[in-house]
Order: sequence, then structure tokens, then C-alpha cells
Amino acid sequence: MALGLCVMEAEAAGQESTVIPAAARHEAGPAVPFDVSTPQTPGARSERAASSQPLDIEAALDALARRLAAALPLGAEGDRYALRIDLITLEGRPRVPDESPGASQATVTESQDMLGVFIETALAAKLVSTGVVVLSSDAGSYVSGSYWLGGSDTILVRVFLVDAQGHTVAAASQAVQTATIAERYLRHVNQLRAGGLVMRNSAQGDPARVTVTPPPPAGPPGGTNDDGSARIVDSPPPPVPPAMVARDGQDRATLRAVRLDAPLIVDGRLDDRVYDTVPAVGGFIQQEPDEGEPATEATDVWVFFDDQNVYISARCWDSQPWRIVTNELRRGNVGIARGDNLTVVLDTFYDRRNGYFFQTNPMGGVYDSLVTDERTENIDWDTVWEVQSARFDQGWSVEIAIPFKSLRYAGAGEQVWGINFRRIVEWKNEMSYLNPALASYARVAIMKFSSAATLVGLEAPSTSTNLELKPYGISQVTTDAAATPALSNELTGDWGFDAKYGLTRGLIADFTYNTDFAQVEVDEQQVNLTRFNLFFPEKRQFFLEGRDIFSFGGTSPRFSGLTPAGDAPIIFFSRRIGLSEGRSIPILGGGRVTGRAGPYTIGALSIQTDDDLEIGVEETNFSVLRLKRNVFSRSTIGVIGTHRSQSLEGPGSNQAFGVDGAFAFFSNLFIDTYYARTRTDDQSDHDTSYRANLENRGDRYGFEYEHLRVERNFNPEIGFMRRRDFRRHFGKLQFTPRPAANGVVRKYRFEGSFDHFTGDSTGLLETREAKARFGIDFQNSDRWTLDYTQQFELLTEPFEISPGVTIPVGGYSFEDVRTTYTIGAGKQHGISGRVSARTGSFFTGDRTDVGYTGRVRLSSRLAFEPRISTNFIALSEGSFTTHIVGVRAIYTMSPRMFVEALTQFNSSADSLGVNIRYRWEYTPGSDLFVVYTEGRDTESDPVPRLENRGLAIKFTKLFRF
Repeated sequence: MALGLCVMEAEAAGQESTVIPAAARHEAGPAVPFDVSTPQTPGARSERAASSQPLDIEAALDALARRLAAALPLGAEGDRYALRIDLITLEGRPRVPDESPGASQATVTESQDMLGVFIETALAAKLVSTGVVVLSSDAGSYVSGSYWLGGSDTILVRVFLVDAQGHTVAAASQAVQTATIAERYLRHVNQLRAGGLVMRNSAQGDPARVTVTPPPPAGPPGGTNDDGSARIVDSPPPPVPPAMVARDGQDRATLRAVRLDAPLIVDGRLDDRVYDTVPAVGGFIQQEPDEGEPATEATDVWVFFDDQNVYISARCWDSQPWRIVTNELRRGNVGIARGDNLTVVLDTFYDRRNGYFFQTNPMGGVYDSLVTDERTENIDWDTVWEVQSARFDQGWSVEIAIPFKSLRYAGAGEQVWGINFRRIVEWKNEMSYLNPALASYARVAIMKFSSAATLVGLEAPSTSTNLELKPYGISQVTTDAAATPALSNELTGDWGFDAKYGLTRGLIADFTYNTDFAQVEVDEQQVNLTRFNLFFPEKRQFFLEGRDIFSFGGTSPRFSGLTPAGDAPIIFFSRRIGLSEGRSIPILGGGRVTGRAGPYTIGALSIQTDDDLEIGVEETNFSVLRLKRNVFSRSTIGVIGTHRSQSLEGPGSNQAFGVDGAFAFFSNLFIDTYYARTRTDDQSDHDTSYRANLENRGDRYGFEYEHLRVERNFNPEIGFMRRRDFRRHFGKLQFTPRPAANGVVRKYRFEGSFDHFTGDSTGLLETREAKARFGIDFQNSDRWTLDYTQQFELLTEPFEISPGVTIPVGGYSFEDVRTTYTIGAGKQHGISGRVSARTGSFFTGDRTDVGYTGRVRLSSRLAFEPRISTNFIALSEGSFTTHIVGVRAIYTMSPRMFVEALTQFNSSADSLGVNIRYRWEYTPGSDLFVVYTEGRDTESDPVPRLENRGLAIKFTKLFRF
């Protein structure tokens, strides 16, 4: 019921309100004694006024009115702004007439929502009293909002001002003392129905006067630990049924899970009766573009459970559903995040730092990962869960079922978990959260469990045998011209298995026998124009699980597929196991224990590989032990030890060991540090490495400083090092302002960095790089950057940069300019990616390079991902050109079935490769793979010579006990 009241009793304002036509722009009388803001354009960053200090009802409504009025786009003193008052309802539920056939527990009737009617009426009077507002039922701009229970004696009211184009201009929240409503405004008594905030009206003759009787106290903030249950942290007390959520004055939420008597039918349509009887939880809050504002597109969520599963449901409303963007369906692909999507994270141990990440999109895409210490995401972790999405005429909806067996938690019985939701509306480039998220956290804010909401009411089943067995069978045909003797269409078959056993609710033991990785995608080609090692990411599933636990010193990639942090060594890099000089070494078997016990995180790994006499590799054992302990609220300290039974440097073994700390302070200040040593037979002294990195990642200001030392004999042989024997000093400053009232630009970027390398044993300057960057982040999710770089390189020995082109010993200074334009995913034309170009001097000559990496979406199921990179190098010693050309064709039949073909050409390696993979996850956790690979040498004429070819069919089956 839109409240089109133009004349009303306004006891809150102490005066009568008068209808003033919107056209009457110059009314007599003084203006209100406070500043009026200038108009804001769509997408502008409006200030969000919020107060956690409860006020009496009169002061609260007066404060809300003043905050909204201050944002009105008035042209001159004496101007008035026409507004209408829309719904301000309990928990944002739709309000229906008392006898409406659509009434349910998901709605609220007029009689039940008399408090909402009162807030609408009194706030309208307060707005009129400011002298800058007139009420008109025909006005295009309006005020709307919601209210809910904030505690045993507090009601929270949130209102926002929306202009005629549907853009939120301003928002404000205020905590209200419940008792003052009764003291000041009530002559009749209404009580909360069933202990919640839904009120039954007893004031038949006076709809503007409502009584609220608060529910029984919900207990002190923070809960109790008398029964050993978790203490609620940084969240309001649990909501009193039937309320589903409680919020405090900072908009932090505690929501309630509801037990189901029967399993939910997971079809994405949200047509089960439970959605008519259990109210949704809404009130999402923007992170981008306007931090702290109410989301412009509403999202309703529910959390249910039974004895087997946790159910997550959501209805994602969209004012322009034809603009919904869905780019990806493949299971576990990061492209799911590059379109409209919904993410839920679960902190099942409620330690406010680690948890599970589940993401889907309007086509039911499946993406999951593990998050460690709020900063490291293992995107290659896969577990068993079910999701279905559906479209409706005003948006899309989703239902998720996560088996309790797929989660680890403290124990059976009543649970307190951390939870948060993130909704991305790609066509608006808008991100909103259930619990507020700082803009400075960017997209990783969803991993900040320390600022997540709290979930109560959930009951986990009692402990049972937690055993998984996953056998496989494989058959393959292989041709290899480089083998001795050469192979031609050799048919082989094999089998093996992986097993997983829950030692405790927090610790998992994994075993593998005769491990096979035939289904793994080939590496993407790279061109190396430096003197240092290239990094290729791990892609084998067994080693990807638990990878985050073994990360050390803040040096490992935080996301799979990315390069390490700077030039710091990686102490444990699993790609050293089962691979040698690009050749696979058979893995006989091994085991791993990972997980948590109290404040400790534990990782232990032991793998035995076979020999390969053809390339001189002996049977080798690889072992790693990792232990971390939580300290403070968001920090850890830890130790690591690695052992390789056969050293790469000669007879004997190799060990590495170290201590590290990862500290997080305030919102954006991080310190990563480590000290490590290695031990190799016949090498002693100068075997140390240490690092300290200080970083502040603010939304507006940021800085970073790193000091890193790697001595000449530091040699982690189960690790990765890009360069050896050096000291590094690195510093960076950034300034990223957000312009006011700009509908095109969201953020500017100004960055400057300085990198300085000296030889640790020589003290000579080896590398120096100074870089300046200017960038623009656009409202439509596009981004443009311009970089200017000055660099110095000292060559202490001749450097063969290309066959026949060798740069002599000496010091070289050069500079270049590079520009990059990133096309965001939220485009209807379906083209996204990154285009770059660079030109400048390079050693003794010049360098120009151009490149494009992106995605062309022809339909929701068919897409191509081209990759082109060309370098034109002209040096005094010779000229050469390098090309990398690749394209990945993807056809997705369903979220769990796809086929993709990757074709790559690398001129530097004279190679042409094809990798075709078909994957069908026919039941959750069980797969059928068909993989074809082929490699050819392009130096031979006229047809590239076949070097290797293979066809593999692999079948896996997951058994859960």
C-alpha cells in the first residue's frame, strides 16, 4: 500500500502538514537550518548515514528525515522537492490487504504491519517539517524502506530515497528505542505475534498510534558458553521466531536456519510450500558501486536443513531480467564469477577466518573452493553438492543442497556458523552482501569471514563413518616418436584408487594408489624473454586438494593458475612430484592428512614415485609436514619441513625447514614474513632465505614494502625459485580516488613502484625497475591502464634470448610504455577480454608486442577463448619475432558435462598442440573422461611432423560410506 497521504495528523512534527503542489517551487517561509547537498547522478557515491546508538522514536525519525533531505537535488534556497512515501514494512516483506488471498508468512497484512504504517506516516510529517519536501501521490521520487528487530529493546529502521529513474540517491539507518514508541505515541496496546515483530492491531480507531511489546530478551550479545556452544561474535543476538534475521545498528546480521520435515525438492523453482510459510531474509547492502547503500536489485535468501543436507535458496530479483549475463557453465570454472552469480560462504568452525565457498549462476553453474586465513583460495577443491537454477519473469532463483558429509564442522548437535551471501548483478557492475563488506576488499570481500554474518538454529547430524572410496579404470592408446623404442598406437590399461577417511570432524586422511592424471589439461604455452624460470601452475587434482594448507610465508599463488608473489621462493611446490623435465614419472602411492584440530591447522604428505632409468630418475620419496596455529583474531604462525630422499644436486637427500607468520591488523593492513633454511649434501653455509612484506590495501590509499633475501646455496628441491642469490627491496604507493557524481568512471588509479635487486654474494646491482601507472575503472566494469617503465639489467654472462641471438655481458638500461584495455563481462555482445600493446627500447635495441586474451560467447553454451601474443624484437645482435596463438573452443551441455578443445602454436618451441577433453560428472563426484592429445613439430616441411599422440578413456566412481 503506497501511502499517498497529503494531509495527516503529524504529532511527531508537532504541526499540521499541508499539501503543496510540486509545481510551487518558491514557497514563502525560511528554509531549514542545515545544508542541502548538490544533486547526485546515477552511480554516484552517496553518503550513507547510519547510527548504532539507539534514539527515542521522535529523535530517530527526525534524524532519518534530515539525512534524506540533505541529499535532495535542490536548485536554490526555497526550492521544494516532491516525494511520495512508499512501503516501509517488516523485514521488507510485501504488504497485502487483510483479506488478501495472497497472504502468507512471507508477506505481512495491513493490520499486522501497523508499526510500518506508523513509521511511514510519521516520517512523512518529519520530511514536510524540513521545509524542503512536499508530499504528492503522483511524484516520481519516493522514500521506501524496512524495519526489523535489532535486539530485545531495539528496532532498526532503514530507509532510502529513490529518484524517478529508479536510482538510489541516499540511504540512512537508525536504531530506535522500542520503549519510547509506547511512551510517546501509543494509547492502545498491540503485542508481537508469536514473539516476533508481526503485530496484531488492537487500535481499531487510530491506525497512526501503535504499541509494541518487546519479545522476551534474547540473551546478552556474545551469547554464553555454559553448554560449550560457540559464542556469537560481532553479530546481534539470535532472532526471535518467527523472525528470520536480526540486525544491529551496523547492519550486521544473525539469521536463523529452519529444519525441514522432508527433503527439499531441488529444482530451482522455489514453489515448495515452505517458501509460503518461512519468510525470506533480504536487505542486501552494496559493496560496489556505492559502499553501504541498499542493493538496487533485491535478493531474498533462506537457509534450511534436515538430517542429511544444508539447503540454501535464493530469489534474485532483477528490474531488467533480459540483461542477465551468464558466461560459463563448466563445473569449477572461474568464468562463473564473470557474470550474474550468487555466492554463499560457510564458516563451519566459526573461527572467523576459514571456510567453504559455493557459487552458482542463473544457469546452475557449479563452482566451489576452500578459503584459508581469509586470503588464500583453493579453487580446485571439489566436493559433492547439488544446485539447480530457474528463471522467472522478474529475475532468477536457485536451490542448493550441500550434504553434511561434504562439510567439516566441530561436532554434532546445535551449530553456530559464519555465513555470508554475495550477489553480483553484472550488467550493473553491482556487488551486494547480506553482511556489509568494505569496498577496499574488492571481490575477495566474500572471503572475509571476520566480517561475515552468523547462522544459528542449525543442527548437524551425529558423527558416522566418513569414508570415501574412488576407484578408477583407464584405457589408452599412445604414440610417442621420442620414446626408446618408439611407440605406435600402443594399447594399455590400468587401474587405481583414491580414498578419503575422516579421522575426526576436522582431520581428513587421503590415500592414493597408482595415481593417474590422464584427464589433466595440458599447460598453456609461454614465451620466456627473461633470464629466469617460468612458472607453470599445478593442475593435478590430488595435489590441488589441501594446497592452501601447505602454502608458506605468503609466497604461494593465492589463486590457482596465478604466478607466485614476486620473486620469493615457494618452499613446497607439488609440481616437483611425479614430473621431471616435462616428463611424467609414475606415482606408486602415498598419503596425506590435512585439516584442523582446535586452533591448529595440520598438513602432512608423503608420496613415493617410481624410477625412470631412461632419463636417470631414481625411485624417490617426497615428504612434507606443515603446522600452523591461529593467533590474535585473524593471524597465524607456523612451521614447515620438506624432505626429498634423492637430491637433484647429486648423491644424498635434500631438506628444507622454516617458520612463518601471516598477520592481519585493522581492515587492510597485512604482514607476511618467514625465515627458512635448506640442507643439501656437499653444500653448507649460505643456505638461508627470509622475507618481510608489509602491505596496506585500502580502497583510497595503499602501500607495500618488501625485503627479501635468498642466499646462493638456498635450495628447496620440492619448491620453486625464479632466481637465486639475491636481495630484493620493493616499494609501491597507490592512490585510487572515486570521483563524485560521475556516471562513467568509478575509480581512478595512480600507482608508483620501485624494484631493486642486488646479488647477495656480490653486492652488484642486477635489476632495477621503476614503474608509474595510471588507470581508470569504468562503471560498466571495463578497465584501462597506462604503464611507463624504466629498467636496468646487468648480465654477468652471455644471455641467449633466442636461437642465434646472444646478448653480451654488460649493463643495459631501457624503457617502455604499455597500455591495456580490459573489456568487462557484463556486455550483451558477448565479447570480453584484455587487449594490450607495448613499445620501447630493449637491451641493445627495441621491442614491440601486442596481445589479446579473451572470450567470445556465441550462446550460453558455446564459446571460444582466443589467445594471441606477438613480440617483435630488433637487437644489434639480431632480430626475431615470437608468436603464441591459441584458441579454446567450449561447448557445455550442462553444468556437469562439457567438451573443450585447446589448440596452441608456439613459434619459439616450433610446436603445434591439440588437447580435446570431454568430461561428464554423471553423478556428483563420479566422472567419465575422454581425452585426446596430439603434439607436432612445425619445423618439418611441408606438414608438421607428429611427435606424440594419445587417446585415453577414464572412468571413476565415488562411493560414500
